[in-house]
Order: sequence, then C-alpha cells, then structure tokens
Amino acid sequence: DLAGRKVARNGGVFMQVFIDEMRRTLAAANAVESIAAEARETARVIALLDDVTRELVAAAGKDANAIGAASVDYLELTGLVTYSWLWLRMMAIAAGKGDDAYYAAKLATGRFWFQRILPKADALATQVRSGPATLMDAATGL
Repeated sequence: DLAGRKVARNGGVFMQVFIDEMRRTLAAANAVESIAAEARETARVIALLDDVTRELVAAAGKDANAIGAASVDYLELTGLVTYSWLWLRMMAIAAGKGDDAYYAAKLATGRFWFQRILPKADALATQVRSGPATLMDAATGL
C-alpha cells in the first residue's frame, strides 16, 4: 500500500526523495522549446503531488481513516504524475530527432497523454483532499 506503508509510515520521506528526483530531471526538458507547455504542466503536477502528500501525511496523524480513504486516489494520482514525468523525458529525447516517424509518434502520443489523460490529476487531488468523513459516514449507516 503506497499511501500507508510507503508514505505515511515514514512521514513522506521516501516520496519526497522521489519528488525531488523528478524535479531535478526537469531542467533538460525545460530547455526544449517545443515541449515547454508539457514541461510546465509536469512541474505543476509534481508540485501538486508534493502538496497532496504533505497534506495526507498531516491528515494521517490526526485521523486513522485518512490513509485508507485516500489510498486508491493517491495511488492513481502518483501514477499519473510519474507517467507525466516519464513522458516528458521521452518527449525531450524525441524532440531532437528531426522527422523520424518513430520519434514523431512519441511526441504525438506524449501530447495526447498531457491533453487527455493528465487532467484527471486535479480531480484525484481533490478526492484525496476531501478526507475520510463521507466515506466513513456511509460505512456507519450500513
């Protein structure tokens, strides 16, 4: 369980190491003008994941149900941010390859990811931030 064993158990330290690594590798992509929008969006969602992680760790210290209620949404958010970072790295390489069809397809697929898949990250962050109350209230009425 990512949220419980890998994040909350050590106060988010392991996740912070990963977030810092993603941030360190953004410099190369920021230098590629043709993917500037994707680089900005990747930086934004990395910051979003960082904020949500900190909030989740703080919430877990106050409410034992916080981790369980957020775990699936947090896992999916982490996956989206991670794939965005990986797609940005692939796009940075592909952008320098000229007219090669393979790399053109990488760029097109990466743009699809950023435009059609990544926007779900904001909704997932909202779901994680919503806390456990409505979930736990529903369970008590069953």
